[in-house]
Amino acid sequence: MPPSTSSQTSFIPKRNFQQGGMVRPRVRSGINFFLLVGTILFVISIVAAGLVYAWRVSVEKQIEASIAFINKNEKGFDQALLGKISEANRRMVAGKELFDKHIAYSKIFQVFEVSTLKSVRLTSLSASINDKGDVAVNVAGMGDSKESVALQSDEFAKSKILKNPITTFSLADEGRVNFNLTATLPGTLVLYKN
Repeated sequence: MPPSTSSQTSFIPKRNFQQGGMVRPRVRSGINFFLLVGTILFVISIVAAGLVYAWRVSVEKQIEASIAFINKNEKGFDQALLGKISEANRRMVAGKELFDKHIAYSKIFQVFEVSTLKSVRLTSLSASINDKGDVAVNVAGMGDSKESVALQSDEFAKSKILKNPITTFSLADEGRVNFNLTATLPGTLVLYKN
C-alpha cells in the first residue's frame, strides 16, 4: 500500500528543503577583543623569547672567542716579567694607601701655632685618623696660671678648624695648671695628600 500523505510514521518532521525548511544557526560576525589581544601578546612573547635566545647565543660566542684570543696571546708574554709587574703594581697600591692616610704633622703644628697663647706651652701631641676620615688630636700642655689656661680654652673653642674641643684641667706645682685637649681636625686639612 502506498504511504499516505496524511499520516506521519516518523518523529522527524518532513519538510521540503527547497522551500527553506531547514533552520541554520546564526553566526555572529566580528572578532572577540580579548581573543585578539591575547593572540597579539602571545605572538610578541614568542618573538621576544626568540630574540633573547639569539642574543644569549651571540654573547656566548663572543665570550668563547675572547677566551680563545686570550689563551692564544698569553703564551707570547714573559711570565717572569708579568710577575714582576704584578708585584710592582701591588707595592704601588700599598704605597698610595699609605700616602693617602699619612698625616702631615706640620699642618697640625701650624693650627696650634696660630691658636696657642704665649703664656701656655704644649708638652705632647698625638693624632690619629678616625672612622669618619677626620683626625683625632690629643694635646697636653701647661699654663702659668688658671687664667691663662682658661683663656687658652676659650681660644681653642673659638677656632673654626678645631671641632668639638674638650679641655680638662689639673693643678701642677708652683701654681701652674696642666691641661689636656681633645678635638678633631678635618681630614682634608691635615692629610698629606691634600
